[in-house]
Amino acid sequence: MKLIPISLPPQTVSLGEKEIFLRFQADRRHPDWVVLHSLDLAEHVRLQRSEADFVVLIPGHGIVVVEVKGHALVRRDAHTGQWCLGQDPPRSRSPFRQASDAMFAVRERLVRHHHRLGALQFESVVVFPFADFRVDHDSSEWHHWQVVDRQELNARPLADCLVHALHCAQRDAVERRGRALPRSMSAEDCEEARSVLRPQIGEAPLDRTRTQRREEELAQWTGDLTTLLDAVWSNDRLLLRGGPGTGKTGLLIEAARRAFLEDGSPPLVLCFNRLLATSLQGALGECAQVSTLNALVSQLDFAAGARGLAARRASGEFRPAQTLIIDEAQDVMHPDACEVLNLCVEGGLQAGRVLAALDVDHQNLRCEATSLSTQTLLSSYVSVDLWNNRRNLPRISATAELYSGFRPWRHTLRADDGVRARTHYGARLDMIRILGETLTALHSEGFGPQDIVILSGCRPPDSLAASPEIQELRLIPYDVPSTNQVRYTSIHAFKGLEAPAVILTDLPHGPDPQRLMLVGLTRSTARVHLLVDRPEPFRQQYLRSAT
Repeated sequence: MKLIPISLPPQTVSLGEKEIFLRFQADRRHPDWVVLHSLDLAEHVRLQRSEADFVVLIPGHGIVVVEVKGHALVRRDAHTGQWCLGQDPPRSRSPFRQASDAMFAVRERLVRHHHRLGALQFESVVVFPFADFRVDHDSSEWHHWQVVDRQELNARPLADCLVHALHCAQRDAVERRGRALPRSMSAEDCEEARSVLRPQIGEAPLDRTRTQRREEELAQWTGDLTTLLDAVWSNDRLLLRGGPGTGKTGLLIEAARRAFLEDGSPPLVLCFNRLLATSLQGALGECAQVSTLNALVSQLDFAAGARGLAARRASGEFRPAQTLIIDEAQDVMHPDACEVLNLCVEGGLQAGRVLAALDVDHQNLRCEATSLSTQTLLSSYVSVDLWNNRRNLPRISATAELYSGFRPWRHTLRADDGVRARTHYGARLDMIRILGETLTALHSEGFGPQDIVILSGCRPPDSLAASPEIQELRLIPYDVPSTNQVRYTSIHAFKGLEAPAVILTDLPHGPDPQRLMLVGLTRSTARVHLLVDRPEPFRQQYLRSAT
């Protein structure tokens, strides 16, 4: 299938949309299909502005508009008729009406371009990837073929569901309503519809060949990791060990989704970094309860320590999770925390269902060493060692090894694009100009503001990006949501995350600059620029082993 855009925008927060996007992306049976994601409908038939989650152009068949509801629970109040989707406030507007309105808006747009496109078969479908649709199927508001729920998705491919919906809609139109047989969609119709609808998306002028190759590589390695998880999933206690970029967090996300489907309740997912927790919650939605360790302690009021929590658990005031998932375990599982975590999962850390990922050797930025008791505990877990770098391009991973002195990987799996990491030297005042030039260069390559992050070795308020002299660049802190401004934060705060383009500033810094450099460089999936305003300390710190 041809997906437009070829990758999910960073601002996509719907877990349901991500799930359906990945299903389309994994489809290899329909190379001539075109899937438009998040199609802006400025001329919506009922709303001034709306969007269609997916518009699928199917040569030989027709056009399907797909509305995705990624909630774990779906019901309609029998008395009020209102829809209750997960934890969202009740709404009177049916998701089927929402999908139908979007379909008619798409049809109107195409017919206005050329009336012959109106003779194609159109249909709308609502997909509930994480819920079983138990609302009565005989409602006059929708047809049974317009519902694709979790059970249906498990029974057959999504593509088959969409073709089935078009066939049923066509038969209904001809046999029951006496309409003329819709015209089959030709390859020319598909290309024309794509050319009409695609400008509605507002894509940036990216180098699509390069970007598509990058996304296909990342998708391939993600699939390989999923296969690996299949092989070890039967073990209740798993330990994922690997350097940066080896896929630990991606595996934990997949594990959380599986645990939710199997347990019927959200697993507890813990990490250290607040930004990582926000990202994980966005990826998992209602499938997991995500928290940092500090936020969990604050939320549950552990002032009385583990004994107090044990008393609350015994009284039923606190219920442990059936599955505990820990990212950044080297930062989370210190002895005091383990005493509390032991009570947060049924069976405890030694007998419960626990999955942890850690990198003690290369990303332990906060603890001097993992305690002996924690090491003993984790030694009883089934270990999965991840040795291949799946995130970084070869020249970036080579730069990370050169500057840090570490060798975290056996292989870097991605293909070389011929672009090296760039290091810029200059005085502090020069850095303002160099940063502006670097941003301009990245924009000219097609990287948008949402693709770029500036990471510092020091606290964000003390960094180059926060200096008053640089206000004309309109940089903002990373925790401020934005799609049209470049954001900045510290390497510490960004650990566990990634971005297409990374700019590193304010190095060397901190008690362990080698690990800091490794973490910073390996955040990038495409481009790295280092801005060095203290050349001599930089060379002494990072290049001594290379001379």
